[in-house]
Amino acid sequence: MYEYYDRVKLYEEVWEKPMSEVCKGYGISDLALKKTCKKLRVATPPRGYWAKKASGKEPPKLKLIPFENPPRVIIRKTTSQGNDSTDEEHNLAPEAFVEAERLIQSLQIVQVSEDLDDLHPYVRNTRKIFKRQLKKHYYEYIATGILKLEIDKNSYMMKGQKTWTGGKTKSIESRIYEIIHQLIYAAAWNKESAAYHNKREEE
Repeated sequence: MYEYYDRVKLYEEVWEKPMSEVCKGYGISDLALKKTCKKLRVATPPRGYWAKKASGKEPPKLKLIPFENPPRVIIRKTTSQGNDSTDEEHNLAPEAFVEAERLIQSLQIVQVSEDLDDLHPYVRNTRKIFKRQLKKHYYEYIATGILKLEIDKNSYMMKGQKTWTGGKTKSIESRIYEIIHQLIYAAAWNKESAAYHNKREEE
């Protein structure tokens, strides 16, 4: 007897807790859950939503739009088997993604100071290195207010956002949580890519 997704229930679940937790209840990967939500036209929280919630804010919640005669999607559990390549695209280095999920679950919101009096140790040390390099090479640094961070796009098969640019509307500092989240996944995808290339060489 097949079990099918309940569209309303799924909508309530993905807005109640992160998809990385919801997918475990269905026994599928987060990627498979995202595909299901798209198929059923279930709106999901945008990037940074849970970081804002954790910091005490109440970001807006997207509504569940009417959908006449939605398709019946069967719940196909895959994570317990660990070898289903139809729903799990990262099946060559699964331990890397298990570790990534563990690290992401343990992440704490990074509080960034609004001024330069109480800098985070990482920021303070980076600033010292920049100043030292600037003096050595006689460069002059002029702050533009815009900072761009980018994960190398060519080193692995990672999906999702890889570039963040700070500006007047949204600073890089306010997106530290999601950047760290993606860096953890990037490391996992890098291992998946290496496993993929090793397999190809053996073949």
